[in-house]
Amino acid sequence: MNAPVVHFRQRNNLARLALTLYPDYAEYSIAGTRSKNTGFNVKYELLPKPFDYRTFRPADIFVIFPLFLVASLTLFEAATTWGNAYSLLGVMLSCGLTFCGISYGLRRLLKKEYTALATTAGTILIAKDDQHDLILAELQGRRAAALKNFAVVNPLVLPWSEIKKFKWLRDEAIISDHDFRMYRELILSSAESVTEKAAEAPALH
Repeated sequence: MNAPVVHFRQRNNLARLALTLYPDYAEYSIAGTRSKNTGFNVKYELLPKPFDYRTFRPADIFVIFPLFLVASLTLFEAATTWGNAYSLLGVMLSCGLTFCGISYGLRRLLKKEYTALATTAGTILIAKDDQHDLILAELQGRRAAALKNFAVVNPLVLPWSEIKKFKWLRDEAIISDHDFRMYRELILSSAESVTEKAAEAPALH
């Protein structure tokens, strides 16, 4: 591949993500707020297809915690029998709105949604920001280009194995149905030619 080297940087308040795309492989690293760094390299042909992408969503702890807090305050108010029922409802409503607003703000500030690409070397997380679609498009293009390099008939491999490989490339949308039929006919004709030559060869005594 002759693709240029491309650098992507993403971050939120919890982590910094770095993705560098080299001609033959991608280098991914993530740095946490406590200086814990991790990273790995992965070849483009080992990346998953878009159908296998997963989404990581923020945990709901930022929403659930205020609900427990409001319930606790309500029980406390009921136990101390402070004020009347209308006062108790007012306290519940005001506390509920305040804490839910704070929790929603924290959720938006501290958590982002990610697209997760699981590979044999590790999981690549792509934050859903203004670079998200561009990064995925670049990865998909480089994966397709890398897999096209496998669309070559290897005469040293068994015919059924080669046909299986090209069927996989077709299922991955790397080659078309027409290309698959062409490669299959080429593999079968080559196998028949080898069989005929072997049959015509004189026996050794």
